[in-house]
Amino acid sequence: VLYIGGDGLASWRMLVPMMPIFYFLFFVSLFHLWDAVQRASYSRTAFPVIAGLGALAVAGAALMFSSQNSPGVMDEEINTRQRIVIGRWLREHAPEDYTIAVFPAGAIPYYSELPAIDMFGINDKHIAHKSVDDFGGGVAGHEKVDSQYVFERRPELIFPVVGMHDRPIAQEEYAGFSDSGVQHLIAIAELTQMPNFWQIYEAVAVELAPSQWLNLLVRQDAEIPDVYEGER
Repeated sequence: VLYIGGDGLASWRMLVPMMPIFYFLFFVSLFHLWDAVQRASYSRTAFPVIAGLGALAVAGAALMFSSQNSPGVMDEEINTRQRIVIGRWLREHAPEDYTIAVFPAGAIPYYSELPAIDMFGINDKHIAHKSVDDFGGGVAGHEKVDSQYVFERRPELIFPVVGMHDRPIAQEEYAGFSDSGVQHLIAIAELTQMPNFWQIYEAVAVELAPSQWLNLLVRQDAEIPDVYEGER
């Protein structure tokens, strides 16, 4: 995890597979140290035992700390809840043969059960094998994009942002994403500025909840009848 630069998100997902091993070693160490304490006298062997117990006490205290209240984790939880709502809405309203293009491909494809293009390339061979200059210098899992390729795939629905917003995003606003400094928003700006893009796609906003707008780029020949509760 350290070698690849850690995770770009505050969800600690890359550490999850290691946690059973960590807890196992923690309690095995605790058992052996307690056994050593019982056998130790006030001799030279006492100091390493005490030092070991101190280290385990610090580790134990860290286990009691919850990261759930940290701003980054809370933001990730909010985003994930929104994506679940979006995925379920798509499952109910979108035709089963629609292809969606998303940043990132997680909860939305899972809950919608629709074929998905992960525009970061996790599930797409073409994007995954793309060569990137200075690869590894950016956020892990967020460095490979190919807007031209996504455009050529012509998915019915493109998700330009990762959750919901408090207002619709107008068509002319997408070009300004290039100044955001965020990789996936820059890729969306490139996508929307391609020749003929707005002859094939249109900006759509759906109010899924009060002041909770789902912004989409919808292929103009795609039809999702009687589902637009907000504005198109």
